[in-house]
Amino acid sequence: MLNGKFICFEAKTSNEDKFILKNIKQHQLEYLILMQSHGAIAFFVFYFSKQNEFYKVDPMYIDSELKKNKKSLHFEELKENSIKIELNFPGVLNLLQ
Repeated sequence: MLNGKFICFEAKTSNEDKFILKNIKQHQLEYLILMQSHGAIAFFVFYFSKQNEFYKVDPMYIDSELKKNKKSLHFEELKENSIKIELNFPGVLNLLQ
């Protein structure tokens, strides 16, 4: 909880320059969208190991890309449509920035 708001997220990782969207299960996406619709802070955290970077991604963005029948999101594309998350300390991310 943060300021009375529920917080939920799903963490995903990719060893490539793209993320394969079938790695997001339908129930994971539906849950985040549902929680967001009820006022929760809900998002995906993507980690790209080649770039060693983390990104906070809105579930509605993922949903819109899936509705376009996209199979994957390239790193640059995701980077432009998300918020970079800084690693504050080894193993500690500032998810709510």
